[in-house]
Amino acid sequence: MYNPGYPALINAEEPTRRWQARLREWATVVEPEPSMGGEDFAYYLHHRPGAFLFLGARPDVEYPHHSPHFQINEDALALGVEAFWHVIRA
Repeated sequence: MYNPGYPALINAEEPTRRWQARLREWATVVEPEPSMGGEDFAYYLHHRPGAFLFLGARPDVEYPHHSPHFQINEDALALGVEAFWHVIRA
């Protein structure tokens, strides 16, 4: 039996352009390499235009975020809230 898995997550052009411009006013924006990983946010983007972003929250010791050894940089949480505030205002 074929199970297609998650759909491709493709950011909508207009919100991505607008949000990147807004975020670049106060933060470093890095374009990540495309990934074949699955993400359920893709289902939202099939119904509404939007964009998915990553927030750099990993400390110097690099364990993946699904690892039990992962330790989030808690200072990044405040940065994430501020990032979303800028996106909402864009």
